[in-house]
Formats: sequence, structure tokens, C-alpha cells
Amino acid sequence: GSSLGDASHSAHLSYLTTVEMTYIILERMNAHTIRSVSLYLLLSFCMSVGSQQVLQTASAKAASTCLVQARKQTVAGKTVSESDEKALFVNACDQNSWSGSTSMQQASYANDTVDGLQGLFLHPPSQFAFCFIPKNGCTSWTQILHKLYYDDITVNKEDYQVASLSLHEYGLENATQVFNDPKAVRAVMIREPLARFASAFLDKCIRDNCTDKICIWRKTNTSISFKTAVEGMLATDQRDLGDLNPHWSPQSDHCGLKKHLREYNLVVFETKDTYSTDAACMLDRAGLSRLDYYNETQKFWNRTHALKKDDVSNAGEDELLKRLFTKEAARKLIAHLQEEYRTFNLSEPAWVAEATGELYNAYDTGCDGEVYGTSSTVL
Repeated sequence: GSSLGDASHSAHLSYLTTVEMTYIILERMNAHTIRSVSLYLLLSFCMSVGSQQVLQTASAKAASTCLVQARKQTVAGKTVSESDEKALFVNACDQNSWSGSTSMQQASYANDTVDGLQGLFLHPPSQFAFCFIPKNGCTSWTQILHKLYYDDITVNKEDYQVASLSLHEYGLENATQVFNDPKAVRAVMIREPLARFASAFLDKCIRDNCTDKICIWRKTNTSISFKTAVEGMLATDQRDLGDLNPHWSPQSDHCGLKKHLREYNLVVFETKDTYSTDAACMLDRAGLSRLDYYNETQKFWNRTHALKKDDVSNAGEDELLKRLFTKEAARKLIAHLQEEYRTFNLSEPAWVAEATGELYNAYDTGCDGEVYGTSSTVL
């Protein structure tokens, strides 16, 4: 493929035609921070008969919400090739997306169960499916999916049952139909597993006077250290990780991703800096931009971005993770969650090499997050 420019100059590729997928390969120099690399167009390909995808460079300030960047992908130091079952060919939102999608293989949910597809939201009328994963911006997404399911964009309601309701209503036959429809969008946001684990700890184990039952390693309503949670996770048999509460279970155990990831055609790697932009882009890609509505004067995702605290950023997240984890603990947990890292082709985040762990064995005796300071809201 020929170079299309340098990522550091914010070159972007914008969709100009309505087609199922442009196959590109992304490069993440590490799993958590996508570094600037030369852009390569590796393969442009349209699944619609007789159509061809047209791509052109555009400014980072282009009017189009949904942007694509093509990057060259390496996994475990090896360049991914076409022969790898198009494992990382992608249809992307901004620079943070990649996909395991291919509609060229027949998807079937006949051997699945509704319970086994926990978190899958299905809406055949919109040719849309979304994998809802706790700790991956799920609260905001429940509001968006509620708007779609009940066909009312004016309601901003957190609805943690909406995925289950939709799947029970439409069933596995419709799931198979949506996942074989070349015009459908099947989307999911994934998160770096260590960041997601730490986020679950800070959300469920140090707030509400230490009463949240989702903090499964706390035996009484008293503070536990991050070390206690990490050791509890490490003590859980790898074969049983999928049975944990959804906030702690691996992302690959949600929505049948372990089995069906390659059938998704919009997979976004969540980052703090671009979360709201990417979420809006995903709706745009699905033709559902009307859901990006909070009230008559505010778009939903613009408001979400505006409410972010100043330290909620990629850099702020990395700094807190360095203080929470020791190098040894981080690497042990990565090894324990190896199936999740393998499923999503993730590698060790760059911050692990600089981890200090001063908060690893800290106890927040007030159960109010004070020991972690204002940084406890970063994740």
C-alpha cells in the first residue's frame, strides 16, 4: 500500500460512499496508546456487487463526524497479513477502531443461548447490533440504546435491562440475520483490560460506604486494598472468569465475543481522549445519528464530553494506573487474562514499565475515595 501521509499531521480518511466495509490494517505500537505511524492503504474493497469504496484524505476538522485512519498493524512483533483470516481488517471510527469482522463467513447463532450472549443489544429494524460491556462507557450507552429500543430520543434514562429486553424480543434467529446482513452494523467498544479492572475496583470497592455487593472480594462492609482485589482475581481459576459478575468478567465473555468477534464490523478501542467523539462516530456509521440527542440545545455525546473532569484523559488514566499497579502485579494479571488479550490482539500497555504501585496496598478507610485523591474519578 502507498503512504497517505503522517498521522502526526492529523490526516484522516473520510467515507464518501455507502458501502459495507473498507479493509484496512491498524497499527498499535502498544495496546493502550496508539502512536503516530505512517498511514498505509492496504486494501480497499466493497462487499456490494459492482461498487468500489472511494477514500480521500481530509482535515481533522472535516465536517464529517465519522472518520477513518488506515494504519499498519503488528501483533506480538509480527506483521499481520491477509492470510490471517482478515483478523484485524477494519472499518474504523477515527484512529481508535479495528475489527475482527468479515461478512464473507456465515454467522450462526443457532447453537448459542440468550443467556450466553449476555450484553448483546439487537435492533433488526435499524440493522444494528451493539455489545454492551460494563465499565466500557456502559451507563451512557444504556441511555442511547434505550432511545432506540423505545423509539424516543427525548428520554435520557439509564436502562441496564435494555440489551436483555431486545435480545429476548428479537431472538437468536434475528441475531443470525443481523450478523449476516452486509448492510448491518455490529459494533462494540473494548477497553484495555487492566484499566477496566482498576475502573471496576474504584467504582465498586471504595464508594457507597463500602456496601456495594459487586465488590466480590470484600467480605464485610470495610475497605479493601487494590492488592486484595488483584489477588482475588488471580486466585480465580481462569476457566471460571466468565462466571464472575459482568463488571469483572473478561470482555471476551460478553455477547459471545470469544466466538463471534470476527462477525463484528465496528470495533472501537476506547480511550479517554476520544471516547465521546468515537461514540458519536459509531452512531453516524450506523445511520443512527438522531440518537445523539440530549435536549433541544445539546447533543448527547457533546454533553458527555463537556461533563468530563479535566484530569479524565489518556495521560491521567496512565498516571493513576502506574500508582495502582506494581509492575509484577500488572504482568501477573495480564498473564491471567491472556485469553482476553489474545482475543483482541492486545499487548502490554506502555505504562506498565513505569508502574510504581504506591497505591497498591492502600486502604481507603473512609470508603469515599479520599485516599486516591481526585484521581479516583479518572477511570
